Amino acid sequence: MDELAAMSKADLSKTYELDDDGNFKRDSEGKLIVADDTVADDKKATGTDRLNALAAKAGLVEKKDENAGEDVKQVTIAEFAAAKAAVDKYDAQAADDTLTADEKADMNDFITSVQHAYKGAADSEYASIEELTNAYNDKITKEQDSITAQNQIISDNKAVLEKYALLDNGEDQAALEARISYAVEQLANAADKTQYNTDATRVDGQDAEIYVNNAKYTSSSNSFSINGLKIEALASTEGSEINVTVKNDVDGVYKKIKDFLKEYNSLINEMTSLYNADSAKGYEPLTTEEKDAMTDSEVEEWEKKVKSALLRRDDTLGTLLNSMTNAMYKGYTVNGKSYSLSSFGISTLGYLNADENEENAYHIDGDADDSAVSSKTNKLKQMIEEDPDTVTAFMQQLVTGVYNEIDTKMRSNSLSSAMTVYNDKQMAKEYSNYTTTIKKWEDKITSMEDSYYKKFAAMETALAKLQQSTSSLSGLLGS
Repeated sequence: MDELAAMSKADLSKTYELDDDGNFKRDSEGKLIVADDTVADDKKATGTDRLNALAAKAGLVEKKDENAGEDVKQVTIAEFAAAKAAVDKYDAQAADDTLTADEKADMNDFITSVQHAYKGAADSEYASIEELTNAYNDKITKEQDSITAQNQIISDNKAVLEKYALLDNGEDQAALEARISYAVEQLANAADKTQYNTDATRVDGQDAEIYVNNAKYTSSSNSFSINGLKIEALASTEGSEINVTVKNDVDGVYKKIKDFLKEYNSLINEMTSLYNADSAKGYEPLTTEEKDAMTDSEVEEWEKKVKSALLRRDDTLGTLLNSMTNAMYKGYTVNGKSYSLSSFGISTLGYLNADENEENAYHIDGDADDSAVSSKTNKLKQMIEEDPDTVTAFMQQLVTGVYNEIDTKMRSNSLSSAMTVYNDKQMAKEYSNYTTTIKKWEDKITSMEDSYYKKFAAMETALAKLQQSTSSLSGLLGS
């Protein structure tokens, strides 16, 4: 780029010395020589004057009048400098016609592009080429944003574009732009308001409000949950009242209680079965030699018998079993009145009527799925229909009572960890002690074996010597 293009405005306003051809003189370092008072006026010019002359030669005219015609292009210093290289090359080669037709066409295209660059920008707006470049980049960004917005219109309104066959089908840019413009017009056309709401307005959202029994409730959504009742506010009632009849979900509450008892019965029956397991007396754990002497099925049956009796009459299991059954059996107070499971027609069958190890399981009178009590009146359903609050309050206390009993047994202490009913810490310690003791005895036995092996070896050596001496003596006596 020419040195003039990189100069500041202060440098461009200085006067420099010209040679006989009208070009700036340069010193030995190639820098422009500033003219002094001894230089004739026709032999000096400012940098700005030179740029203006070059611009005029390239067809660029600085716009002085804001009302000038569109054919007058306003340009900047940087544009003057950008055109200079093309102008100098044209001046140097055009005289002897060394430019080819294509090169001349390229040159003209370049000059034309400079003429149309930065239309409307004033020379005083930019103090440097960097500022001018930033302005150009801003212009490109705005054009890209415009294209992005136009593409978004196409994307958002694909249906109408398809209706008018306005999607890109490979035509040239001008045709595509024309078709896009037509699509935008169609979108704004009042005749298409049935498909596109051009009268849409922005309405700020607000919390939904309802009144239930004169009490105000507010929600950030249209959903309300009030005392177990779910309400969806779908439209404004404009002050009018709506009567809502609420009925208890008898079957839903009944099913929850029934499911709870089913899970409890399954757990308590298993615990009772383990506690009452048959004795495994005579069934000691098998050694390796004993296993080798038995078939696989015999070994499996033997070990099954041993394992089934591991918790027979176990104190910890028995304590937990009693705690749970007591929590289920005892009464709980609701509104000053004491209730138990039997108050709602829920009870055990007793030791005489229950199946083996199921004497602690509870049954709901009138339960159609329970043949043992299906013929009785279903008092629980009756209570849910008539007094659901009492049933709910009692069941909450009952479940809490059972939970607290189990939680108490599973708390951490010096012998057991949290959430554990057995003294796992104690057993771990005992196991470690047993392991250590066994190791000591194994080491002691090994030492004793080594000692006896040494003694036996010495005895065998002595016997061998004695045998040898006896043989020698027999030989002497026999001779």
